[in-house]
Parts: sequence; C-alpha cells; structure tokens
Amino acid sequence: SPDVPSQREYLIDHNRVKRYVRMFVDLPINFGISFHVGTQEDPDTEEIIYMPAVQGKGMSSAVCGYLNVVGFLSQVKVEGQKATVPKILFRQNPKWYARDRFNALPGVMSNPTIPKIEEAINAKRRRPTTPPAAQKTAARKPAGRQRRTSTSN
Repeated sequence: SPDVPSQREYLIDHNRVKRYVRMFVDLPINFGISFHVGTQEDPDTEEIIYMPAVQGKGMSSAVCGYLNVVGFLSQVKVEGQKATVPKILFRQNPKWYARDRFNALPGVMSNPTIPKIEEAINAKRRRPTTPPAAQKTAARKPAGRQRRTSTSN
C-alpha cells in the first residue's frame, strides 16, 4: 500500500533522528530531550529495563549513547501523606536505565530543576581532577639535566 512506509523509509528516519541528536549534542548549549518510558529486555539477565522510548530497534540505546546525562523522572509518594515529590534517578540500576558521564549528579535528586542539575555539573567541572599531591608535583619545575664539567688538576 502506498500509505505504509517501507523498511528503507524507517531506516532513513532512524538515521535522521540519530543525526539530529548528535547535531544538538555538538552545539555549545545545554539542552534536554523528554521521552516517554519504554521497556527493553536485558539480553544478559532477561530482565525488563525501563528506558527512554525511541521508535526503532536499538534506537533507545543509540540515542542514550549520544547524551551525557540520562535520568528517569518519577513521582514518589511521601510516606504517610497523599502528596508526591518528583525525583529523578541518575544512576543505573537493574530496573531503570540512567547515566551521568560527568559523575557529578547524586544517585537520586528530589525536586529536580534544570538550574540544580546544571549547577551540580558545573561544580564538578570546576573541581580539579588531579589529587592535591599530584598538583604539587606538577607545579614543581622539572629537574633539568646538569652538565658534567671536567675539572683539570
């Protein structure tokens, strides 16, 4: 039927989505993408993992691979109350896919906001990456070669 897309058209669309995500990642800005929740079976454990839903085989993993931070946002019921609190998970566990390439975000953040997330990442990036002892060693001038001088008697 002319209204049904072919496999080739799906492949073209999948490649286009991947290319657009990579283009956004390369921009000198911070941006976010919001996805519905999808499920994927872990091939090793055969457990169901909740991941961002991106249409197409392997597309969730591919798109998540281009991103520096992937979080899983949910509303968590406060114990003993009717109220819920938004929490976002940044560390992967067997049930949810998440990642933080900066290793700057807590495992779980309550009441997350973009400024809170950005500040945590920027604070980590401002910190020195080498331990203080290594910094002192690096600050010293390297010992130069000393010339041998001949002494005549």
